[in-house]
Amino acid sequence: MRPAFVLAIALTCLACLAGFGSLVSPDTGAGGAPASSEDNPGTGTSADPEECAVGCSVGNHPITPLTSGEYRDLLEELASGDEDVRARAIETLLFHGENVRKLLAEHGPGPLPPHKVNWLRRELSRTHVRLWLRVVDETGIARVSIDAARFPVGRKEHVHAESTVDLQPPEISGTVHRTGVAHLWARL
Repeated sequence: MRPAFVLAIALTCLACLAGFGSLVSPDTGAGGAPASSEDNPGTGTSADPEECAVGCSVGNHPITPLTSGEYRDLLEELASGDEDVRARAIETLLFHGENVRKLLAEHGPGPLPPHKVNWLRRELSRTHVRLWLRVVDETGIARVSIDAARFPVGRKEHVHAESTVDLQPPEISGTVHRTGVAHLWARL
């Protein structure tokens, strides 16, 4: 009889301290210190469709980039006084982080006042997440563990388990997306 497994993903977002990882800038390591080669234990690798297993999710869930018109509309919403409208704009801009960084460089900040431009740039600079993952059976034994690995937000990665107990190391791939100032979403 196989043990039933419960996937326990512990994420800790810097802004909310609740969730499954820490959102960090690409040059930031543990505790805000500069990143080093020891900081990423090498558990994540960029997904290459040519080397993937049959069930790998690479290439399946593409995200349509924002157009320059959508980008301008979102900046106008962010500059508006309506909190609900601003919240949707923030979530969308952060979700499309890499695309928005390019659009911001190409088209500028539009109607945003300087303090909001600085805030948006700071939030867009947080491009990596520190991920912990444990698969625990019904008796409380951690069967698969991944400890504090750094992964880029919005890019599919292969995750390699650092330790397993009485299991063949699983093949895990997925993407972590930013869905708000203090929210991350993972598809593994």
